[in-house]
Amino acid sequence: MGAVSPVPFADSAFMTKVKKRIIDPTLKGLSDEGIIYKGFIFFGLTNVKGDPYMIEYNARLGDPESEVVIPRI
Repeated sequence: MGAVSPVPFADSAFMTKVKKRIIDPTLKGLSDEGIIYKGFIFFGLTNVKGDPYMIEYNARLGDPESEVVIPRI
C-alpha cells in the first residue's frame, strides 16, 4: 500500500466527478439515514480510465495517508 498527493490526474474534471459520484451521495446517504456525523471521513479512491471509484471509507487518518495529506494541510 501507499499514498501519493497530489496526484497528477486529479484535475478539475476528475474532482468534479469525485464530488458528484462519491462525496455528495455519501453525505446525502448519511443525512437520509438521520446520521449526524461529526468527524473525519477519508475517501480512499482509485482512478479507472478517468473515473473515480471508492476503495474504502476511513473514519481516521491512518498511515500511509497521513504521510502525504498532513504536509498538504
